[in-house]
Amino acid sequence: MQTLNLTNLAFQSSNKPIIFVDSSVENYQSLITGADKNAEIVILEKDRSGVEQITQALTGLSNIKALHIVSHGSQGSLQLGSDILNRENLDSFNSLLQQWGKALTKTADILLYGCEVAAGEIGEKFIRRLNKIIGANIAASSHKIGNATLGGDWKLDKTIGSIQTPLAFSAQAMKSYGGVLATADFNVSSIFTDDIIVNYTGGVPDTTQTAIDNSNYATVTQSFANYTNPTSGNGLLDDGLFTANSYHPAIQLGYNNNNNGNNARMIIGATAGTNFNFSVTSGQYNYVHLATTSTQGSSNLSLTLNYSDGTNQTTSTQTIPDWYDSITESNTLYYLADNLDRSLTNSTGFQDANAPAIFGVRFAADPAKTLQSVTVNATNSTATGRLSFFGATGEYNNAPVLNGANVSSLAAISEDPTTNPGTLVSSFLSSGFTDADNNPSGIAVTSLSNTTGGTWQFSS
Repeated sequence: MQTLNLTNLAFQSSNKPIIFVDSSVENYQSLITGADKNAEIVILEKDRSGVEQITQALTGLSNIKALHIVSHGSQGSLQLGSDILNRENLDSFNSLLQQWGKALTKTADILLYGCEVAAGEIGEKFIRRLNKIIGANIAASSHKIGNATLGGDWKLDKTIGSIQTPLAFSAQAMKSYGGVLATADFNVSSIFTDDIIVNYTGGVPDTTQTAIDNSNYATVTQSFANYTNPTSGNGLLDDGLFTANSYHPAIQLGYNNNNNGNNARMIIGATAGTNFNFSVTSGQYNYVHLATTSTQGSSNLSLTLNYSDGTNQTTSTQTIPDWYDSITESNTLYYLADNLDRSLTNSTGFQDANAPAIFGVRFAADPAKTLQSVTVNATNSTATGRLSFFGATGEYNNAPVLNGANVSSLAAISEDPTTNPGTLVSSFLSSGFTDADNNPSGIAVTSLSNTTGGTWQFSS
């Protein structure tokens, strides 16, 4: 087994299995130490097209029986370097993916180690399309891949074709790997109180919406937009799944694509502020993402994050723009859907607006604590303002985090003592931080706050 990247690519054999590992995968090094000894390993650079990197690696090779791809995943989506390969853009990579097939045997297998890649109808269509383009058997998972305590396992339970290739990693490596490559979609539909999306289900348009603005308009699904304006209609995705991109993870909105069903929570005229609460899948999260928009002007939004230890954290306030406003996207505020159309609430008066937007907003959580519920605090900019909430997603934490209350300090010592009592590293590591990965712990000294107090000593 040798580990390569695109700068030192030199395979020893053209027919060995190849393991491609996205370098954005947390602690991937612990996995590849337990990889198949007969396999070649290629690390994909996270700031370059992963599809192009794999194509480059396979150029000139033949008779490869198996490819293993380890990356972040979500329903119908794979992160490969700077690419998010998903159902919307899969065909745009057609020519590159077909080159993969030229390097493979006719019965080759491709194993995708990414969370929930094959989940649901969307995921199954994604792997079927991959199978058709590349011509290889495909195996992927409909659930989380990774650590069992975080709800993961290593079962690639969805397959297209007959898979003969075993998993690429030893049982011990898979057991000891501490992360999962997934997000958590919070089930918030139980708190929805309003029907502000015009649906088109079973050939029947929906006619019982609540207006999202003061002009009696509602937003629309893609099926309704196509029904009303087949040439240029633009609505929210019927299934509510917004695949990952460079600004956000995969986000599954909780709205119902059924006529006469509530699909959002709306706050009207809350100039003095109001709030509502929803429970989450208990876990340690780096971030919480909300899907929301505002009408009749902008609105202000903050979260109170409620943790299992009884503490809570109130985030900074984020301004949610009016749904007709334009933004410069960032990791904290981005478009989930833009250039939407709208309709009057009785499903007449369709307007090819190409303007309204649903925004995503990211809030930082305390990754050292277990999140249990979220309180949304909202204030509209005007007495007639309306803030609409469509869903929420959490990004799991896999990195070590400090426990602020338990972090130790180095004890003072005398100059030139015969025996230096010092401070044991173990005293820091025993209670100073927690790590979802449970990997070996250590400390790196990066600087000294006082450079005039003598020479700092340490022993390993």
